[in-house]
Amino acid sequence: MRLRRDWSYGALLLAGGALVLLGRSEPLSQNAQASPAEARAVVRGGRAEPSLFRLGSSFVTDDGKAITFADLRGEVQVLALIFTRCPSLCPTLVADLRRLEQRLPQRVAATTRFTLVSIDPEHDTPEVLRAYRERMKLGPRWTLLRGDLDSVRELAAVLGFSFGSDGRTPAVHSKLVTLLGREGQVLHQQAGVADDPERILALIAPAP
Repeated sequence: MRLRRDWSYGALLLAGGALVLLGRSEPLSQNAQASPAEARAVVRGGRAEPSLFRLGSSFVTDDGKAITFADLRGEVQVLALIFTRCPSLCPTLVADLRRLEQRLPQRVAATTRFTLVSIDPEHDTPEVLRAYRERMKLGPRWTLLRGDLDSVRELAAVLGFSFGSDGRTPAVHSKLVTLLGREGQVLHQQAGVADDPERILALIAPAP
């Protein structure tokens, strides 16, 4: 499957203006601590591309399993940051993503996953995420993740996702949807799904 890379400004820059590392050909050792720039690099034929799989942060799924983003390797990921107490924007976004999933051809759906990461980790425990899965009728191809606040902020910075807080809940946030390749590289980003569903659908499932 050939996917077109459609970079946004936020996908290319880290918080503080650190650029994606280019030209690194050796992999990080298992015990090495990846820098923010290295966390975005995956080597392809002598050149590096951004990858979330270099992020060392650990997350917990809604069934209590600890994973890193590298554990998502091998399948296309449609990634969004949400929180379960969101009254309108997040439920609408998730519903739009569900409709997108339903439109995928079977051969493509089999190798595509949808990943939601909470930006409200203090409230969104694995139990709360599990209840959210049931409420939103999310199937087995969906992964719901909770990390500590530092891990969430790091991920948000790498993706160019902005959010703020009113002191109790994330009050202001964007509706960024990110498409990741099989090795964690950012292939495409757009604001939500509803305004341009055909664009992201065409990238996930290009016409034969």
